Amino acid sequence: MIKAYARTDVGKARDLNEDSYYITTDQFQKLQLFILADGMGGCNAGDLASSLALISAKSYIENNFENTPKDKENICKLIKSSMEYANMVVHEKSLENKNLDGMGTTLEVCLIYNNRVYIGHIGDSRVYRIRNDFIRKLTQDHSYVQKLVKDGTITKEEAKNHPKKNMLMKALGCTSFDEPIVAVKGFLEDDVIVITSDGLTNMVSDEEMLAIIENNVEKASDELIKKAINEAPYLRDPYVEMAILQYELKNYKETEKYCLKALQIKSHTKSYINEKFSWDNTIYDLLSISCYYLKKYNYAAYFIDLALDYSKDDPRLLNNKKIFLEKANEN
Repeated sequence: MIKAYARTDVGKARDLNEDSYYITTDQFQKLQLFILADGMGGCNAGDLASSLALISAKSYIENNFENTPKDKENICKLIKSSMEYANMVVHEKSLENKNLDGMGTTLEVCLIYNNRVYIGHIGDSRVYRIRNDFIRKLTQDHSYVQKLVKDGTITKEEAKNHPKKNMLMKALGCTSFDEPIVAVKGFLEDDVIVITSDGLTNMVSDEEMLAIIENNVEKASDELIKKAINEAPYLRDPYVEMAILQYELKNYKETEKYCLKALQIKSHTKSYINEKFSWDNTIYDLLSISCYYLKKYNYAAYFIDLALDYSKDDPRLLNNKKIFLEKANEN
């Protein structure tokens, strides 16, 4: 008998919830299916991408499960095919309208059958298993930062505050084909499976998650979301997020536009910054100062380093870097 608890919340930064989920509500049903999709923040129609992916994968599995041989290999094929079908649906939808161009989503599919959990994974949402007071991550993030950790370029601790930690290397729907990862793990009595988006894991550590779930599994989804929101008073400011996204896409005019909007919201106008920082209007200055006033000090330090690549001995930039690093260390 499987009990399932689920919760989603839009948080403080967005007007629209881009996450979608499905859980099997009948604990005695033969097909025990659990799905989570997180539409890519800052991209077009993330909410549409996540809901389309979820509906497509779910319907594919439901329509084919009965006639699928119930061995490990064939169930894995079923999961993989459902995600490839969902990718096709989302990608083809994105081609119908310019406003949907580039939409994408993460996708986690968990099918539980005969003491095994079959996991389909793409993106940086995660699946964990709790067993004997130990929490283990069963998936590996398809993110730029995870690649840096795997290559030994940065440590796991450095990855937590890396300015590019939300940059995905793989997502569903962004291209005509992107192969998901499928894995099979044991699922025994008293095991707990946790499926979550990065909105939680960016704010709550694995150890904190384990403690909250083991304290009261029935109330854990509410408590975890509450903690994540409380830990993230400045999380995902939409203008800075869009500025960084546009910067990555090399749309520098759009980058400047979003940075200036962010600064205006915080009542720090361009003329004020001219007076205080001797503004030179480079894109890296703009990003660093925007992030500073939005209290994203690690981002501010990162972008000021890029500015210093162009002006290594600029005393103003060096002074700014000192200020940003001090603030980052204080927080």
